[in-house]
Amino acid sequence: MNALDPKNIIATSETKEIASKISNIIGNLEFVDENNTEFSLSKYIGYLLKAAENCDAALRAEIENNIVKLGIKTVPYLINSLMTVKGAARGLAAMAIIRMGGSTIEILKNTASKTPDFAWMAEYIINEIVGTQIPVVAYNEEQQNGLIAV
Repeated sequence: MNALDPKNIIATSETKEIASKISNIIGNLEFVDENNTEFSLSKYIGYLLKAAENCDAALRAEIENNIVKLGIKTVPYLINSLMTVKGAARGLAAMAIIRMGGSTIEILKNTASKTPDFAWMAEYIINEIVGTQIPVVAYNEEQQNGLIAV
């Protein structure tokens, strides 16, 4: 994913909102210029993940929450980062995709079919997504069947 690729440039109407969200996290690092209404989402996902490598758990959670709020358009960049980053940043990228849920599954499958080295990661993430979508009612019914009042 080339940062100069026009497909990586967000529409101007969304840009200020996204820049504002990102600047809440990394503005003090001077990565975001809110006067510049065109920027590369892939570049800023990269900055967020880089910041996640060496920050405390609270800031890492804030970074993850903001990536999830940015939505499904971040998934291709998160997938790309899964193949390049390590440690906390990799875990954060995977968890953000998992939290976005079922709408990410098709993107994961398509990437896995074109990138065999990514297949095991895609399978793991898809299993996590599917596993988190068990209806609470079904879980509660399952638990109640084994209970006995004394």
